[in-house]
Amino acid sequence: MQTDKDEALRRNVQKINELLENFIRSSLELNVLQEKDYLNIEPNEDSLNKVRCWDEMQCGKTDCPAYESQDYRCWLTVGTLCGETPQGTFALKHTSCYSCQAFRNFTNTQIGALYENIGILVRHFVDINKQVRDYAIRDNLTGLYNRNYLNLVKEREIQNAQREDTNISIILFDLNDFKIVNDTYGHLVGDEILKSFSRFLLEYARRADLLFRFGGDEFLLLMNGAIKEHRKKAEKRFLESIKEWNGQNKGRLPVPISFSLGGATAFGTIKFKNLMEEADKKLYANKQHKKITN
Repeated sequence: MQTDKDEALRRNVQKINELLENFIRSSLELNVLQEKDYLNIEPNEDSLNKVRCWDEMQCGKTDCPAYESQDYRCWLTVGTLCGETPQGTFALKHTSCYSCQAFRNFTNTQIGALYENIGILVRHFVDINKQVRDYAIRDNLTGLYNRNYLNLVKEREIQNAQREDTNISIILFDLNDFKIVNDTYGHLVGDEILKSFSRFLLEYARRADLLFRFGGDEFLLLMNGAIKEHRKKAEKRFLESIKEWNGQNKGRLPVPISFSLGGATAFGTIKFKNLMEEADKKLYANKQHKKITN
């Protein structure tokens, strides 16, 4: 009997070490930790048979991710509702779990308590790590990737294109007369236009494309695998779709959104600087053409 307990303890400690090692490794990478793979800490079988969180707490939140789930540990499920209050971050949830009967049923042994405490700790760090990472790589106003992230991934995207023997394309966007809008209507309206244009780009870009707020009123779309013809179709789609977008959002903004764009495509030996220079020249030409025709 003692041998069985020793073996169970050895397996549990091994699982805890794997959990911590996976978290440490993931924290050194750009990719976000896949929590559900690394936080598969098994509660004891007796607890599984006894605990039904929604029964224990007389909870009627049937849309809760933990409701009737195979894993009843709601404290490891981000976004659950506990006590009629949204508990999206672990800092909030952590304070209430220790007084919860469902939680106590999982921590009625020392090893069970160790499991759950480490699980909560790691998930808390994962949540914080994701927030910090988002602050570092996303633009606060629009939610798009920022220039810092472009600098991190552009060489990776080029290497992927070369390894897969395919093209890489970019499209630069620049809002027309944006300074006049800011000077006339104020920066809050300018911010709304930037956010609205970001939503427009997200809606009409391909899922696989990466969108960046390049700076100010400039945006960049990175299209890995897109040949020149595909890029040009995308440019046409954006230019034609903005009329429909402005019609659908009429009244929300004092002026319709107008923009210029320029694109470039490369294959083989690719230098991102050269792509940018070519796209920038076409963007400038498009902007000048619109000034003349208007």
